[in-house]
Amino acid sequence: MAATFTWMNCDATFLDSLRVIALGGRVEYRPSDTTPGALSPVDLNRLSSNDRLNALYARYRCPLNIGTASEFDVAEELLRQLMVPDRAKLEAGAEFDVDLVLLKLNLVGIRAMIARDLRSLDALNYFYELPRRSLTRLRANPRFLAFWLCIYAQLLNAPDW
Repeated sequence: MAATFTWMNCDATFLDSLRVIALGGRVEYRPSDTTPGALSPVDLNRLSSNDRLNALYARYRCPLNIGTASEFDVAEELLRQLMVPDRAKLEAGAEFDVDLVLLKLNLVGIRAMIARDLRSLDALNYFYELPRRSLTRLRANPRFLAFWLCIYAQLLNAPDW
């Protein structure tokens, strides 16, 4: 179940906000008077990989917004992508967009923190338990990899699961 808070604005960049969350800090935000237009999973999937990455950075400048009720469909699509096409590519040893997969893992992890969604935690478990050869490929973006591992560790240590 999604959190009941409203859309938030952060003055920090996406990466700075993500770093604060990964390190267990408190992101500075304020409620927004407006919310962005709806982003459908269909529209998201029509974008090229690079445009999808940029759209997610822009939309989730305040990464906590992935936990709002209005983002349920996008969060579900990110989870589906991780568990179906991204997982299949990793298992087959095929090429994949490391930055986009790690961005999805971070956003799904934040969603799991906010909504206490066990399916999201299960997806993170799956990716963490990948064979070393697959995880090694994720090191191409060490910052996103470190952020994801920190978020994952916080989820595993959360007392209220």
